[in-house]
Amino acid sequence: MNDVTKYAATERLYVAQFGGTIIDDERQWEIDADVLTPDGKTVSIKDQLKSSAKYGNVAIGVETSNPRNGAVKADWFGYIATTGFAILCTHPKTKQAIWIRCTPTKLQEWVKAQASKLRKFNLQPSVIRHNEQQGRTYTDGWGYLVPVQSLLDSGFSFTVLNKQYNT
Repeated sequence: MNDVTKYAATERLYVAQFGGTIIDDERQWEIDADVLTPDGKTVSIKDQLKSSAKYGNVAIGVETSNPRNGAVKADWFGYIATTGFAILCTHPKTKQAIWIRCTPTKLQEWVKAQASKLRKFNLQPSVIRHNEQQGRTYTDGWGYLVPVQSLLDSGFSFTVLNKQYNT
């Protein structure tokens, strides 16, 4: 299964719960837009349910690179230009699947203010290989690990997933 197919299931969950349609225009993907809401807003969707259940964090991709030619560019966190942002993750206390929804600007400002306190990560070799197998040009990268509890403690609101997660 390719990543587009895999993550489309999460986008369908979002649409089923909040409404809208999945965006299939590749030009919109350039701003990381996945869903068009009924009121005409674009939303970027991230699925980190399983990893946040295991580690308590969500990963924020800051920079991506091409090891073959040395090219470097912003990852989704740097180029996201949607109206809204939603991440499917696990509530650290209740262990329920939740959506944290906000504007990209709110998340970017929070990460910028907290950057010195956040743990950085580099993509693991297995993830780099996976990205190569997906045919991506930019396969390596780094970012921040953000504790879900820190987001909740900082006032980011959440909504419990009201559908069955099957991906």
